[in-house]
Amino acid sequence: MAASIWYPGTSIPSGGTIARAVEPQTIAAGQTLVNFLTFEYVPGSGDLFIFIDGFYFVDFAQTSSTSITLNASFSRAVELVAVAGIPINDGIGGDAVAFSAAGAGSVARTMQSKVREASMISIVDKGAEIGTDASTALQRAIDSGNQIFIPPGPWAATTAPTITDPTIIRSRLGATVTGAGFEALGLQAGISGIEQSVHLNTGSSDVASFYFRRQANHTGGTPGFVNACIRADTFVTNASATAFEWAIVGVMYNYANAGENVGGYFQGLKYSTGATWGATIEVKEMLATADPTTGTVGLEVDIRANGTDANTARVILDAVLGKQDTSGTAVTAAYGIRLQDAQGAGVNKVVRGFTTYNLTCDVGFDTSQGTINQASYKMAAGQAISFNADVSRKMYYDGSGLRFADASNTIIGRITDSGSFQTAGGVQVVGARNIGWTAMTGTTNKATVYDTATVTTAQLAGRVMAIQEALALHGLIGA
Repeated sequence: MAASIWYPGTSIPSGGTIARAVEPQTIAAGQTLVNFLTFEYVPGSGDLFIFIDGFYFVDFAQTSSTSITLNASFSRAVELVAVAGIPINDGIGGDAVAFSAAGAGSVARTMQSKVREASMISIVDKGAEIGTDASTALQRAIDSGNQIFIPPGPWAATTAPTITDPTIIRSRLGATVTGAGFEALGLQAGISGIEQSVHLNTGSSDVASFYFRRQANHTGGTPGFVNACIRADTFVTNASATAFEWAIVGVMYNYANAGENVGGYFQGLKYSTGATWGATIEVKEMLATADPTTGTVGLEVDIRANGTDANTARVILDAVLGKQDTSGTAVTAAYGIRLQDAQGAGVNKVVRGFTTYNLTCDVGFDTSQGTINQASYKMAAGQAISFNADVSRKMYYDGSGLRFADASNTIIGRITDSGSFQTAGGVQVVGARNIGWTAMTGTTNKATVYDTATVTTAQLAGRVMAIQEALALHGLIGA
């Protein structure tokens, strides 16, 4: 009976004319070279068989009569059994080997049923061979189950398969796939240095293609130490390389005409009084040196598009406040966007809190679309608004008046709290309104030319009346 699986817990069958040798070993994580200590074999003769954790294994090279080299290492320790001198067709069938899980209450099963339950269907199981079109084998594998495995090696499939049920396609590290058949599955063609997994024919009720849950019911913890359900670490170790590495990438290919489709989504659900964040983004300069020559960016948000935006549909950064219970009371948030010092007020500094850099804006800061109850822009006394790039013309409240000043805070113009107007150097040119003036009667005269030597009292009175009316009109004097 043909067999591709041998259970190490059973004895090797005896008989035949070939001497048999069995050697078990524990292979450490990352190990690829396996040396045999109890036997030799003839490389290329077909009399050496390797089993990993009970599974028949072929992904290795016969390097010498006493060793083999695994084509890829394992991420954990595994149990290897080498069998020399037993042709595979003389082995034990999986349906003749019993399997019983550890612990009480286990039910005896055949090894074949156990392996089929836990394994994926390989395209090799369905007749795929390197160097030939694997389209038929790929379709057979998909028709036989919903978890398909593509082993290491160069594989080509020219015909796109038909898929009617939810299916997971896994291409192992070292597998290179090409052709319309594999590309139709969403696999990246021509790349062998990555593990690929594709979930096809998903439904609208599916939670996720992969779901992870961490049940954190412990107490205590250390600030700054992060416990995570999923963590991805990328180490860029070549200091002389120009690297473009991203630890996590989420790409949304959206061809829908409606709905909400998102490249990355984070959500924090606050059920108690513990502080909760939806997302935290942090970059640390581990060398802690001044004046870096390359970028240190905490968060970059981009839009790539073309043309105008007449419908105001493009928003680079959108901060939205809303009610959790839509029938409940309106929500209030203390801050929309907040810049703060991690070490306390006055320790660290941001040179420009808000900047438009190399960007054309019609309006730099606009609050006209909202309801502002107190002030659109609020500043403390002494904090200035600058009207040019070198801050040589600025305006600020100095504690008793609104000052328009130069870079050294010298007064160019000033309005005091009492309403007086001052010019350069603080010289008052207009004071508070002078009251107690009663309007004159008669005829004003401000146009006639008078000789001061011959002017009459009536003419002077008409001129004074004209001056009084002008001062009252401008609000400098009044009743």
